[in-house]
Amino acid sequence: MNTSSAYTEHHFYSVHLGNRTTVMFTSERAALAFQAETDRWLSAHLHNANFLLVDAFSSYRAAWCLTDATAVPQADQKAREFIETAWKGMDMAITKGSGPSGWVVAWKWFQQAMESIRLLALLLRDLYRTRNNPVERARMELLASRAQVVLNDMAHYGQAVKGAIKTRQL
Repeated sequence: MNTSSAYTEHHFYSVHLGNRTTVMFTSERAALAFQAETDRWLSAHLHNANFLLVDAFSSYRAAWCLTDATAVPQADQKAREFIETAWKGMDMAITKGSGPSGWVVAWKWFQQAMESIRLLALLLRDLYRTRNNPVERARMELLASRAQVVLNDMAHYGQAVKGAIKTRQL
C-alpha cells in the first residue's frame, strides 16, 4: 500500500494531537485504541501537572518575602502572572478538553500551563540564588526540570506508535 498517496491517505483513520502530530491507522479499532491510550496518558500528565502547580504555588508563597529583592526586578508581578496563567491553563485544559477538537485545545492550554510552571520555578530559583539558599534553589531547579520533562513528553508524543501506518508532523 502506497502510504504517501493522497488517495490512499484519505482512507486511513487519523488521530490528530495537539503537538501538531497526526497518527494514521488502517483500522478504526486501532485508532480508537490509540485515542483511549492518549486519553489515559493525558489524564495522568494532567494529574502530575496539578501536583507540580501545587508545589510551585506553595513555593511562591514561601518565597513571597523575597520578591522585593532588587536582583530580580518585578519578581512578585511576574510570579503572579505565571501562577495565574498556569492556573487558568490547567482549568481550561480540563474543562475544554472534550468535543471533536478537544485534544488540540486541551493540549495547547496544558502546554501553556506547564511552561508557566517552569518559568515560575526558574524565577524562584533566581530569587533563592540572590539569598544564597542552595537547598531551595536546587528544589526549584528540580521543579523546573520536572516541568520540562512533561513539556518534552508532550512535544514527542505520538511519533513512534505501534500499529500506526503513518505519522505526520505538521
